[in-house]
Amino acid sequence: MEDILTYIIVFGLIIGGVAAWQLRRSKPRPYVLSTQYFPELKLRILIEKQEGKTKEFVVQLTGLQELTVSAVFIELISKSRAFKTIEAGQIKEDRELPLLLRKNHTDGFSYPFNLFKSYLQKSDFPFKTFRIVVETTRGKKYKSHELAFNKTWVIYRPDSGAYN
Repeated sequence: MEDILTYIIVFGLIIGGVAAWQLRRSKPRPYVLSTQYFPELKLRILIEKQEGKTKEFVVQLTGLQELTVSAVFIELISKSRAFKTIEAGQIKEDRELPLLLRKNHTDGFSYPFNLFKSYLQKSDFPFKTFRIVVETTRGKKYKSHELAFNKTWVIYRPDSGAYN
């Protein structure tokens, strides 16, 4: 009788542990790729992973002063540092622009990662890195850090190569 009770307790703990692990793994987890602070704006680039796969590419804007965002661009950069600009609204039109960003409020743009990746893969411009550019109605541009894809199209922030 004691052996059966022990088996029930052990198997219950194992099943409970697997259920808790699966529940935790299924929740979306954001990973910050880039955070840039400007006097008027905080610009963050995130990816959201769910079940071990990248699901969303997120551009998060926090207003440090009130401003109006007129456009969001993706700036492709080649090895020779040539630039090509693509409007991010061509990937997925999810937000109405211009966007009024109030002081201390956070808003952003979210793109499904597979759609974002395939859109950049179809580009005729041979790019090595890219960055996100946010433009205001006053014509001021805010740029993120440079980001890149590795051989298997996993997004990362490359090393600058400058030390000391």
